[in-house]
Amino acid sequence: AQFGGTGIEASRDFTPAADGGFFIAGYSYSTGIPNTHTNTIDPDIYLVKISAAFGFEWHKCFGGAFSDIPVKVFAEEDGGCVLFSEVQTINGNSGDIIGFTGSYDEVWAIKVNPAQAIQWQRCIGGNGQDDISTVVEEKYDDNNNLLPDNQRSYILLLRSSSSNRDMTGFHTNNNSFSDIWLAKMKKSDRSLLWNRCLGGSEV
Repeated sequence: AQFGGTGIEASRDFTPAADGGFFIAGYSYSTGIPNTHTNTIDPDIYLVKISAAFGFEWHKCFGGAFSDIPVKVFAEEDGGCVLFSEVQTINGNSGDIIGFTGSYDEVWAIKVNPAQAIQWQRCIGGNGQDDISTVVEEKYDDNNNLLPDNQRSYILLLRSSSSNRDMTGFHTNNNSFSDIWLAKMKKSDRSLLWNRCLGGSEV
């Protein structure tokens, strides 16, 4: 099956959904998809839901006026999903994005409910460029028991050149350089349980 609009679409990640179907997370340069913000120069996050038989169910764009690229998608038990993306905007909020206070890229975490609406969101980053590499959902405790949903967390791995806000321990005052940044975000309230910068005084 093929999905998309009249422009360029590309996939970045996918995951089985609670109903046996799949979520596909990618980006789109098309203008005919619901909720597009793109000007055909900068892509939107593009989320597609397909059935267990690979039939199209729905698609929708998320993001703001500039480049927004998803990195990971996680299925939720209620039929929705959680997306982690790298987003850009200027002068604060843009489109769907609320809470952007950086100057470059930030991480944007959103929960999309089964009705395709944003249930919650959080921007993660600082005054520099924060590029997300990957995310892992922590679903099990130390004894390998499945945690209740409200006790789960996400571990984020980034390359960051930020020295304020969510970032602590940055090793240089030069935003041209970057550190590796690890953080643990609590799923229930999106608070950061801990974070750590790893690296030296240069790149």
